[in-house]
Amino acid sequence: MNARRHLVADLNDKLRKNLAMGKIEISLSHKVKNSEFRAEIIKAVRNFSSFDSEIDFNNDHSIGMVIVEQDAYLFRFNYLDDRYDYASEIGRRSLEICHSSEFNSVKLKKTITDKISASSI
Repeated sequence: MNARRHLVADLNDKLRKNLAMGKIEISLSHKVKNSEFRAEIIKAVRNFSSFDSEIDFNNDHSIGMVIVEQDAYLFRFNYLDDRYDYASEIGRRSLEICHSSEFNSVKLKKTITDKISASSI
């Protein structure tokens, strides 16, 4: 991992684990917000540490997937500047958490399905 990716990954990990640290906007999708397992989903995201290149393509810990009650939830950081206007990897972040069905990525569809199946075993 190059130095810049390592720095970004470290910042992402610190913010995800301690959601009150720094200024971060947390966005929960409709399905997460209304889930009876919302607290467990957020806890799983905070405790997540199994990043892999199948989902975290840039190896900067900006995206991951957790399984809660046999359902997959994805989280990802969006990078923002101090005014929340432009992309900036070192600036402020918005953490988005959504149910896998709300995350549109053809590239990840098979990976998500495989990981859900593997967790059921």
